[in-house]
Amino acid sequence: DNMYTLHYSKSRKFNLPGRTVYSMVGHHGIKSSQMSFGITELPPKSKMDPHKHINEEEIIFIYEGFGKLYVGDGAVEDLEPGTVIVAPRGVDHAIENKSNNIMKWVWVFNPPVKIGSHASQKD
Repeated sequence: DNMYTLHYSKSRKFNLPGRTVYSMVGHHGIKSSQMSFGITELPPKSKMDPHKHINEEEIIFIYEGFGKLYVGDGAVEDLEPGTVIVAPRGVDHAIENKSNNIMKWVWVFNPPVKIGSHASQKD
């Protein structure tokens, strides 16, 4: 096993509600105590549930697909490949894929996130 590199096909896959998450760095894959990194895939013409991270800041970089970002109490912003998102701690956010293809983004958390530990509006 490599210590410093990992192909996403060998990373841990999580099927979360409405999306697939590949955890590559942090608690899974390459270990890191300071940050986590991975990829999320959102199916065509779908929207993930709003959720927030109580203890972590998140950076998201869209690299395939286009759609909308919903943040907090009603902010809506356009997303396309090449767009970066910053999701502050404790603020609800959700992504909608308006394209006919899988939308894909990479994410970074500090501190490292435990996959599935977010708080959803349904909780």
